[in-house]
Amino acid sequence: MDYKIRTLIAGWLYLGEKEPVHAWYIEGNGIKVLVDAGMPESKIVEKRWKTKAEGGGEDAIINELKKHGVMPSEIDIVILTHMHFDHAWNLDLFPNAQIIIQKEEVIHAIKPVPIQRSYYNKELNVKLISRNQPKNLLIIEGDYLLKDGLEIVFTPGHTPGSLSVIVNTEKGKVGLCSDLGPRYQNWFPADSEISNNPKRFLEGSYLPNTIHTENVMNYINTMEKFMKSVDIVIPAHDDRIPVHMPEQWWGKPSMSKDPLEVFALKEE
Repeated sequence: MDYKIRTLIAGWLYLGEKEPVHAWYIEGNGIKVLVDAGMPESKIVEKRWKTKAEGGGEDAIINELKKHGVMPSEIDIVILTHMHFDHAWNLDLFPNAQIIIQKEEVIHAIKPVPIQRSYYNKELNVKLISRNQPKNLLIIEGDYLLKDGLEIVFTPGHTPGSLSVIVNTEKGKVGLCSDLGPRYQNWFPADSEISNNPKRFLEGSYLPNTIHTENVMNYINTMEKFMKSVDIVIPAHDDRIPVHMPEQWWGKPSMSKDPLEVFALKEE
């Protein structure tokens, strides 16, 4: 079974430089799925997390879904890749949807390692665990086949319970890797076409997210295994990703390509 994927811009964070926060709408096989629920509106981010932000909140998700003729009430399933505030915030938009999350992530969200305490939110935890199980909350352990051609995979690294999603399309398998590798530089760290500052010593390897909880060797092994299972990876915080898949399709962007050409594709 083949699916179509639409990238949604849930907002922008300024973490050294301006970066997008993405979510994804998947349609096919009789279901409508959202991967991640977006970030809080910018004023909340700036007040609580002392981080400059733009957009965000429920309006951002509503407006992005509307571009594809979908209302939040039509979403059947929301897959949360992890519970950080910029990926799981707007759960109230989906009272009838089934939220799917990894058991390890629920545990970690309630009692995170100290270096990740600031990324979680107690109010959000309560909203999640208060949902009716399993109709409105499905807690899984390990990999999970959601539908034919739509697989949830356990990819610990960024957090102990991080998930990624593998989606079949008519052109191949798309790996929605979330923050396992948030930018293309994490997947192609030695490639001068990806970055102006390639890390040559990482040729043939991967660069884990700087925010991580797992052993680096295990993290790299997880990235390698994931890369081998898909045809293209789609990072959560890179502004060069395809927006309409499979219509737009690239394994990695090129520094030599005119940025306006990439942005024009995003507006199609």
